[in-house]
Amino acid sequence: MPCRIVTVTEVSVAAGLLAVFLAMSMIRRGRPWTIWALVAAAIVINPLTYQAAYWGHPEEVLAAALTVGALIASGRRRWLLGGLMLGAALANAIFPFQAFPAIEVCRPSGDGVSCDITPWSLWAVAALAGVTCLTLATLSPWLAAGVGLARSRKRSS
Repeated sequence: MPCRIVTVTEVSVAAGLLAVFLAMSMIRRGRPWTIWALVAAAIVINPLTYQAAYWGHPEEVLAAALTVGALIASGRRRWLLGGLMLGAALANAIFPFQAFPAIEVCRPSGDGVSCDITPWSLWAVAALAGVTCLTLATLSPWLAAGVGLARSRKRSS
């Protein structure tokens, strides 16, 4: 139980830091207080965060916060920080690999972030799609076996 409390606290801090960062960015750009307060509250207080903490998978929220942070850092030309954050997110969960195309396509230009599609980004998206299909093809027999096992256990009881 103490491990779970520490993990939930760390995740809450990570989501809170992301919420504060986004709120401060919106304040600097002159957005109304209702918008930045709503965004910050939606990050910290939402059903998915509560369910992840309740059912014992708060690391998913931490991985999501780190992935968003990596996207923001890469958009601000802080490549090392973005890479470290994405690596930490991948250490927590597997889904952040889906952010690679977004990080590849959205690049900083001037004082903003422009999304341009280059041949390199198309190759990155195609490679990611190939890896995803290969992963699904590899895991599908085990998923099917797990469903069949669950059905047979349900029938026997």
